[in-house]
Amino acid sequence: MSTQVRKVMNIDFNDIKFYPTLIKDYLNGTLKKKSIIDWDYSIESVLNNSSKRKFESRNTLVKSLIYQNSDIDLSETSTKNLEKLKQDNCFTICTGHQLCIYGGPAYFFSKILDVIKMTQVLNSKQDKHHYAPVFWMASEDHDFEEISEVNIFNKNLKWNNNIKGAVGQLSTETLKEIQDQFSTILGSTIKPSKINVIFEQAYNSGENLAEATRYFVNEFFGKEGLLIIDGDSPELKQLLTPIIRREITEQITELSVNRGIKKLSDYKIQAKPRSVNLFYIDNNYRERVILEDNEIKTADGKLSWSQEDFLQLISTTPEHISPNVFLRPVYQELCLPNVAYIGGAGETSYWLELPELFKALNIPFPVPVVRNSYLYLSQKQLDVIENFGFKTSEFFKEEDVLVKEYIEKSHGDDLKLSK
Repeated sequence: MSTQVRKVMNIDFNDIKFYPTLIKDYLNGTLKKKSIIDWDYSIESVLNNSSKRKFESRNTLVKSLIYQNSDIDLSETSTKNLEKLKQDNCFTICTGHQLCIYGGPAYFFSKILDVIKMTQVLNSKQDKHHYAPVFWMASEDHDFEEISEVNIFNKNLKWNNNIKGAVGQLSTETLKEIQDQFSTILGSTIKPSKINVIFEQAYNSGENLAEATRYFVNEFFGKEGLLIIDGDSPELKQLLTPIIRREITEQITELSVNRGIKKLSDYKIQAKPRSVNLFYIDNNYRERVILEDNEIKTADGKLSWSQEDFLQLISTTPEHISPNVFLRPVYQELCLPNVAYIGGAGETSYWLELPELFKALNIPFPVPVVRNSYLYLSQKQLDVIENFGFKTSEFFKEEDVLVKEYIEKSHGDDLKLSK
């Protein structure tokens, strides 16, 4: 039996209580009015960014994308986007995510859809510039717990693996048991079977999690022209080396981001920078870099360098250095001719801490765009909401508030609950 999906309504972000005040004030223009930011939250701001955006690393970017995507079948649309990236009037709209098994949460996929949709809208509005959608794989993330579980139809699947380090480098050989469970849950009807084949091919043919993720993301979205980039690349890391030097010698991130945080003193801060915002990575190893007593070392004490030796390290093998949550956006903008980044409320919150850092580094700042959120309700659930006398949008209220309102609606003036 087929299932029909229909859009019931759009709900404004300001009507949803769980979005932080910082995000609401960003969307409704309050941050601009307070002179905390200097751009409007609008499609026009993205177009304006394009007119000002200069990008000098197109050859490096295109060569890296060709090399990284050589083992997958790029669609005709993706190939055209790759060719257009050689031209000065081509820009990117980007999103990124951790390499969760089977994509993980639904917004892994919805963020990609948002990026594709935005590029389509921008390309339809004008013909001066061309926009290509890009997915940035967070392959250097080391939080295995966050990427090792997925919930499919209320059944939780967990990948048990004790290996540490950058998750993109993890072998997918131990995913066999999970694949069998995934196949059973999906069943054997036509559409689930096609989806299952894509994931099986991804995890069986890829040498590591990054390759597997690239394969299934391309299979699902390649026809829409999506390009997939992995920052775990020696060639791309060369672009970051001047910033790494300033991070070590000047602590540029901490000084700059703290200026941005000061502007946001009325709001809850998503994250705070460290004196050094870098990791050292190697096979099955990723550890924070710290500066202590004029010596550079890993936080676990296993490795240490003099400043001179560390600066030599980043010159010869920059692939061993990985940016943290603050410098990853900087790295991304060095690699891409980007004019907007789409992320969740949490991601957008820390992007809003970064304009001062980008200004200090003389790097153009993209427009942070809050991803769309989706709530799927069955017809049975919609009927229950209606029978209780509520609108769908009201179910974003706290549970105790809903209970109180329901009792008062049911009993009218016979019963009034105190606040």
